[in-house]
Amino acid sequence: MTAGDTDPPATVEVKSTAATSEPLPKRASTIPPPLAKAIAHAVEERFHEAGGALDRIWVELRKIQEKLDCIPREDDSPLCVLIVDDDLALGKALNRFLSPMANTIALVAAGGNEAIELLKTHPVDVVLTDVLMPGNGGVLLDHLTKMHPGISVIVMTGLAREQAAELALAHDAFSYLTKPFASISDVQLLVRRAAEYSRRCRRPERLVRK
Repeated sequence: MTAGDTDPPATVEVKSTAATSEPLPKRASTIPPPLAKAIAHAVEERFHEAGGALDRIWVELRKIQEKLDCIPREDDSPLCVLIVDDDLALGKALNRFLSPMANTIALVAAGGNEAIELLKTHPVDVVLTDVLMPGNGGVLLDHLTKMHPGISVIVMTGLAREQAAELALAHDAFSYLTKPFASISDVQLLVRRAAEYSRRCRRPERLVRK
């Protein structure tokens, strides 16, 4: 090599370590016991806090319910239902289904005039009546509107649902039922709701005083 010549560049051999490097340690798949215990304790505290909040909400709801039920409700007084239908077999069947309801009396009338007579001697809460009875079906509804506005009326009819709803609205009824009934339990529930509504509406002076 003569003066002035430069040294050739050094060759550096690079070895791949991909095949020979040690694999990275795997992260533990389980939570260390101290941390797991701390997490469990925190979750338990949150559940207790949530339970306390639910208890407070429940107490407030009960207070609201007591204000709404400012009747004082005479729950020991029997619920009286008057069933009016010229189909006596249906009337008796409804009597059998409604009478077993807790603290309930069911009366049956074959027509409007008979029902009006029963209204003179019984503190009726709900009238369950057919509105297409021959002769005097409309007499009862007119009488109830004028003389007993606090009684809830449920009209029964074999008409289609839309027509039944229009009929109930026209007679200012609480609700309606289409024949044949889909479920006896639905009838019982509707009668119970109508009775509660009727008893509330009869005591507006109590609401004002409270």
